[in-house]
Amino acid sequence: MYWQLLHRDRILRNYWSGALVSRLGSNMTMIALAWIVLARTHSSLQSGMVYAFASLPVLLGGPVVGTLVDRWSRRRMMLTADIVRAVLIILIPVGWGLNFNALWWVYGIIFVNTLWSLVFGTSERAIMPHLAGTNLPVVNSLLAMTRHAADLMGPVLGGVLVTGLGHPSWVLVLDAGTFVWSFIMVRTLPRDLVPQQRDTSTLSRVPIGLQMKEGVQYLLRHRSVWALGLTMALANVMAGPLENLFLVATHTQFRMKADGFGLLVTALGGGLLFGAWLTPRLLSRWSTFSVIYSGILLFAVVLMCFGQTHTGWLGVVAAMFIGITMSPVNIGITTWLQQRVPSEYRGRVFGLLGSLNQFLSPIAMVAVGWDLQRQAVMVVSSMLAGIGFLVSMFGLLFVRSHMFQDKGTSSGFRT
Repeated sequence: MYWQLLHRDRILRNYWSGALVSRLGSNMTMIALAWIVLARTHSSLQSGMVYAFASLPVLLGGPVVGTLVDRWSRRRMMLTADIVRAVLIILIPVGWGLNFNALWWVYGIIFVNTLWSLVFGTSERAIMPHLAGTNLPVVNSLLAMTRHAADLMGPVLGGVLVTGLGHPSWVLVLDAGTFVWSFIMVRTLPRDLVPQQRDTSTLSRVPIGLQMKEGVQYLLRHRSVWALGLTMALANVMAGPLENLFLVATHTQFRMKADGFGLLVTALGGGLLFGAWLTPRLLSRWSTFSVIYSGILLFAVVLMCFGQTHTGWLGVVAAMFIGITMSPVNIGITTWLQQRVPSEYRGRVFGLLGSLNQFLSPIAMVAVGWDLQRQAVMVVSSMLAGIGFLVSMFGLLFVRSHMFQDKGTSSGFRT
C-alpha cells in the first residue's frame, strides 16, 4: 500500500524523503545538544533544559503560528522554516568556534528553532489534504510511521555519531544539511497546490488578533471539532507520563535494570510504528469514530493490565500493545479534522489544539510523577486507565452523534 503509493507519486515520494531525513537529523541534534550541555556543565538540570526549551514554543506559539499559517502561503512557510532552521542549527557550532559558549545562546536557538518547526508542522497538517487527496489516511499513517521510525533510529544514530565523529558539532552540521534537503523536496510541491481561499491583499489588512478570534469562534461553534480536540488532548494526558511510569515499573515492579527500561520504551515505539501501519486498514473497514474510541478503550484496558503484571516480558508485550492502540487514535483524529475543517481555518484549529495538548501533557507528567512517589504503579496505571474509560463514555454519549451529523467530505473512507 505505502510503497506502491510512493512509487507512483513522485511529489509525495520527494516530500516523504525530506520528512524522514529532517526528522532523523532533529533527533540526532537533541541527543548531541543534551550531551554537549551535560559535558560542559555536569548538570542534569541544564541538559534537561534542552528538552524544556524544545517544548515551550508549542505551548506559547500555537495560536499565533496557526493564524500565520492560515494567513500566508503554506508552501512558502514550509520553505522559510527549513532555511531558518538550517541557519539556526549552524549558528550553534559557529558560536562555539568563536568561543561563545553561553548556555542562553543554545537555549535561545533551540526555542526559536522549535518555533519554526511548529510553523512547518502546522503548515504540513494544513496542506496535507491537498497533497494526499483521497489517500489522506494512508499518507497520514505513512508520515506517522516515518516519525516513529526516525524517533527510534535517530537517538541511536545520534549517539553513534557523537562518539564516532570526535566532536558533537559535526552532528549539528549534518542536521543543517537535512533541513536543506527538506527545502529542496518541499520545492517540488506545486505552487498552486492550495487554492486561494481569500484575497491575499485583503487578508494582509486583517488584524492577526481578529483572525485568532475567528479561529477560536470556529472551534467553539463546531462541537465535533472541539470534542475531538479534547479527546486527543486527554489521550495524550494518558500517554504523556508513560515513560515515567515505565521507569518506575522497571525498578519497583519488574525488578529489572536499565536495559529493561530500554526494552519497554523500544516496545512502545515499535507498537506505535506498527499501529501507524495498521491504521489505514482499520479506517477502510470501520467508521472513524469506532477506530478512535475503540482505540482509547483498548489503550485503557491494556494500560490497566500493564499495572497488574509483575513479569518483565509481559510488561514489554503490554507496552507494545499500548503503542499499537495509540497510533489509530491520533491518526484518526488528525485525518478527520483535516477533512472536516475548511482550509482557511485549518492552521488555527491545529495551532489551538497543539497548545492545548502541550499545556495538559506537562501537567499530567508532573502529577503522575508526584503520584508515583506515593502510590504503586498498579494504582497510578489504573487511574490513567480510568481517564480512558471516561473518554470512551464521553465519545459514545456526546461525540458520536455530532461526528455522524457532519457531512460533505471528499475522503475515500467511511465516517
